[in-house]
Amino acid sequence: MTSTLDRAAVAPQSGDGRRQVPKVSRTYYPCLNGLRFLSAFLVMCTHTLGVFRTSLGASDQLVQHIGHMSVGTFFALSGFLLFRPFVEGILDGTPFPNLRDYATGRLLRLVPLYWVALFFYITVFPDVDLPTNAVGWVALFGFGQIYVFGGEFWAIFAAWTLGVELAFYLILPLLAMAYRRVSRAFGTSVQDRMVGIYLALGAQVVFSIAIKVLIMTIRDTTHPSLVWMPSMLDWFAVGMFFSALAAAQVRGLALPGWIRWMSDRPWFCWGSAVGVIWAAVQLRYYFIYFPTMGQSLARHVAHGAGAGLLLLPLTLGDQSKGAIRWVMRSWVFASLGAISYGLYLWHPGFVKLFFRMGLEGQVPKGRWWQLLFVFVASVVVATITYWGVERPAMDLSPSRRRRRSEARRSAAKSAASKRGAEADAT
Repeated sequence: MTSTLDRAAVAPQSGDGRRQVPKVSRTYYPCLNGLRFLSAFLVMCTHTLGVFRTSLGASDQLVQHIGHMSVGTFFALSGFLLFRPFVEGILDGTPFPNLRDYATGRLLRLVPLYWVALFFYITVFPDVDLPTNAVGWVALFGFGQIYVFGGEFWAIFAAWTLGVELAFYLILPLLAMAYRRVSRAFGTSVQDRMVGIYLALGAQVVFSIAIKVLIMTIRDTTHPSLVWMPSMLDWFAVGMFFSALAAAQVRGLALPGWIRWMSDRPWFCWGSAVGVIWAAVQLRYYFIYFPTMGQSLARHVAHGAGAGLLLLPLTLGDQSKGAIRWVMRSWVFASLGAISYGLYLWHPGFVKLFFRMGLEGQVPKGRWWQLLFVFVASVVVATITYWGVERPAMDLSPSRRRRRSEARRSAAKSAASKRGAEADAT
């Protein structure tokens, strides 16, 4: 069973037996846009329904946990999609993607809408926290606010994750080079190289958790460095693991039995994700920001595992089967997923219309009506900025320009062939 559509074959060989660079078509996962929307919506729920709730009630704890797990889902999605062309190069023994094209594409995807949103927040909301010096302003516009003391909630309080994303974009090519070196030590076949990839992924997870333990030992369980990229590498590794499995499957390597069993049962995976998060709720530590080291690690592992369980059936297995997959690839979820970046950036502004940050006692009642307002308003603005900012910016990327050029050439060639055939017929 395939988990992708429109997959190209592995690298062909030339007449002298040397492997050529493969022409890899875009791999399409029809359910992932739906998962993007679901993750953005759950973060929205957390910021609207639970951001000021500090009780020990299970429902309030659940709201906080699902939002944090959704951040893990975003990171796992990035690991899955961005690692795919690199792991293909590792398995095929071919060059990695052009790094200039890779960097340009990532910057065009991340920067334009973020800067537009920043200018909006700075000018419309006079009460937002902002930098007080030039270094802070450079950090804010350069996705470095999480590296400045007190800067993680500047302007757009949800945007701290973008600094983690950008750091992962920068480190991924170096990680891929390390993965290639390790995998080559195990042989040339896909199966041999997957052994090396598994070991490298395990080392990445151990490193990330060790960093968290070290920070909590030297500092405390609320130190800002706990959300820096090194401490989050294990969540990215979840997606990278599924990316390697999907690439290996396309190249003829069977999935591990337990993975295959789970990929055929999306309901089991998603039900297990709910169970993992509910188990985390039972830790019942005060709110979400003041855990012990054990609680912090348990929460982190639970959220990473939950993200993996959500992602697994949407990347592996037959994507045409199952109600969950049907919903995730539906037109509504796919369309909302396309504007999910905008939903993520714009919803804090509409939350602020009801929640004045730091004024917990003034939160109005009727949180579900507030969620409806925030959702509808965010969808409207995100749709406008998708077509006005995001899409034009993404269309400037070298890979998209190349695909459009190839599509035009292909269309012209097909039209010429058709005219030739019609001429021959007459």
